[in-house]
Amino acid sequence: MRTSSRFVRPRRLLPLLLLSAVVLLPALAPHGADAARDILDMGRFTVSRDSQVVRVEDFAYERQGDSLIVHAASARWREPGTNLHFDKRAVLIVEAQEYDVLAYTSELETAADTLRRGLSIASGDTAFALWRQTRRGGAGDVMAMPPGRMYVLDAPLFSLFGFVGWTLRDRTPDHWPLHALVLGARDTLVEATVTDAGTQDLVWHGQTVSTHKLVFGDQQTSIAAWFTRDGHMLRLEQAQAGIRVERDAPTTEPARPAPAPAKKK
Repeated sequence: MRTSSRFVRPRRLLPLLLLSAVVLLPALAPHGADAARDILDMGRFTVSRDSQVVRVEDFAYERQGDSLIVHAASARWREPGTNLHFDKRAVLIVEAQEYDVLAYTSELETAADTLRRGLSIASGDTAFALWRQTRRGGAGDVMAMPPGRMYVLDAPLFSLFGFVGWTLRDRTPDHWPLHALVLGARDTLVEATVTDAGTQDLVWHGQTVSTHKLVFGDQQTSIAAWFTRDGHMLRLEQAQAGIRVERDAPTTEPARPAPAPAKKK
């Protein structure tokens, strides 16, 4: 998988970081009673490693005006009846039509600290601002935009993979180039390919469902995911790591959209 980590530091770094606060904070504020909200999808993924359940992830796709908002919250698995502690939360904001990234923010709680991080992009710009903050301090930088559409991937959130497939549901080619910003110890732009593996019948919670299989990656890394015709991810597998992600069957009381991360102070 080809990667790029070239950073640029133009003089407009400070204005772009200020733009991050302008774009992110209003979007993450609680929605007023008058706000027009259209929930496009919501649910829960159960994450297993080597056949052992390790995490759950609640997610929701929400349309607000000209924006589409992806909410995600991940928690370590606990016995049924035990309250879950969601230690990773994220909000992704994209344009509703072209799915161009406008902003992203996430928060990871650990026993030692809380890591808040995010990015924002001015419409039509050739660079985007990145920031991260802990109790010990913060840092910001600017990275050059890749050509075409860019996606954000941030472990351990799998709904971001689901969002990639959701945006490709109306595409017809067999292969699509993929530019992903992978957030980690070192934020990296990755070039990969999404391959259409065709239609497959999937046994999901005892029912046979017609799905579309997509394969993300290259010769070194391969992630398979199965989607319904309208773009809802039912399953994801990364065989090399022993990871399997399964969407829970619908219930009569669907999960509420995951709460947004706390505002950056």
